[in-house]
Amino acid sequence: MRGAPDLAKDVQAYPTLIGAGAAIVRINRALLAANAKRSADIKDCHAQSPEYAYWDLDVDAPLLGERYVSFLAHGNYSCGNNVNIVMEAMTFDLRTGERVNWKALLPASLQGPSVASLEPGEIASPELSAFFVKQSQASNPDPDCKDAFAEREMTFQLWPDAAAKGLAMEADNLRSTSIGACGGDVTMPLEMLRKIGADPALIRDIETGRSWVNRTKR
Repeated sequence: MRGAPDLAKDVQAYPTLIGAGAAIVRINRALLAANAKRSADIKDCHAQSPEYAYWDLDVDAPLLGERYVSFLAHGNYSCGNNVNIVMEAMTFDLRTGERVNWKALLPASLQGPSVASLEPGEIASPELSAFFVKQSQASNPDPDCKDAFAEREMTFQLWPDAAAKGLAMEADNLRSTSIGACGGDVTMPLEMLRKIGADPALIRDIETGRSWVNRTKR
């Protein structure tokens, strides 16, 4: 893994992979494109509010495996009005260089109907929602969170995490500052992934892979 200079004050960049194979080149191209888009967003944000705009963003690689690699950007920013939460996960197949299709890696029992509005890397299903709500309420039994969960059909970003030894997930549509405390990430552990029949290569990578923490900002 090769770290990159921060995009701006307090804003880490996606790193790139070391190597020259076609899959590595494809992944690095996607990471550099994400950095370029973020730089443009920061510029636009500061143009909107030169005095009050700010960004605070960390970027790590929760999994460096034999078959899969994941990246996670997390933090917040403001363009002068509301505070916006950022949680952007990207998982790539090191064999093809493409972002993974979670429906190909998870069993049918965790897959809901196709939703046209889903962003790349997102997945939605009643079973994932039920697991997320159960785990979230165990750690935060706030009744307001229970209401927030009931009012929304949740969509999720997923990322394999070697340090947490599981498949982490966060609900994309629980990120407003008013309900943000209800929408932290939860992790599906290796034991459960094995039990439900998730992709064996994914399970192996989570178990034997490592994580990479970006040290540029702190």
